[in-house]
Amino acid sequence: MGAKWCSMAKVCNHDRVPICGLSHAGDIMGFRDLCDMFDYNCIRRRNYKQTPCPDDRTQLTVSRRPTNSYYDD
Repeated sequence: MGAKWCSMAKVCNHDRVPICGLSHAGDIMGFRDLCDMFDYNCIRRRNYKQTPCPDDRTQLTVSRRPTNSYYDD
């Protein structure tokens, strides 16, 4: 599975549009953009898949978003 994410990460162009990913364990994680999720999956050998972000950011298990982003107050 990791090879798929790594090849996608290599050709991806960062657009800084925040997204959320869902793991097989049900964890919801915020990412800076889709490419960030591909990079994370490749490097960490994870399998997060894009999912709608919750309206309530406290539902995120973890967030990789930088400060001053979509989820910041």
